[in-house]
Amino acid sequence: MTATAHQRPIVSIMDRRGTVPDWTLRLALVLVTVAIIAVLASERVPPGILIILGLVGLGGLLVPASAGAALLGGGAAIMVAVYSGSDPVRPAVLAMVVLVHLLHVLTGLVAVIPSRARIHLSALRRPALRFLGIQAVVFALAALAWRLPRSETPALIEIAAVLGITGIAALVLVLLRRS
Repeated sequence: MTATAHQRPIVSIMDRRGTVPDWTLRLALVLVTVAIIAVLASERVPPGILIILGLVGLGGLLVPASAGAALLGGGAAIMVAVYSGSDPVRPAVLAMVVLVHLLHVLTGLVAVIPSRARIHLSALRRPALRFLGIQAVVFALAALAWRLPRSETPALIEIAAVLGITGIAALVLVLLRRS
């Protein structure tokens, strides 16, 4: 068989250099869940809600292909909004953006990687680069939002936002039609 540009080199099962066991991703998922709960606790979310979200996070860890991570991420976002201060670009919100996205990425990886597998670190490169790229865009937008006046939003910015969202929706529709 001839090698093409799309084929990856096959790594022997016996060659474990540059690999990590699957439990490292599961441990990272636990740490991200604990960090989400800690950020929510710093925002003075009631302990009962923290316990419920912690149990939802545990369920997401035990069954990663379930809706547990989505419930934890959505619940965390709602709790930050409900128990928030007036500043939408504060450290807790920015931390939650990173943590919920990382929760999403890790849950997706854990859901498709079999138990007791070893993961070659090069296999994690593309998800990591995608994660960093998305976070760079989000933080650039957050920096822009931080620079905006805190009073009433100017009409020009609201119009630009509506046009931008419409453009993104149109782009998504075009891309979905192609596939």
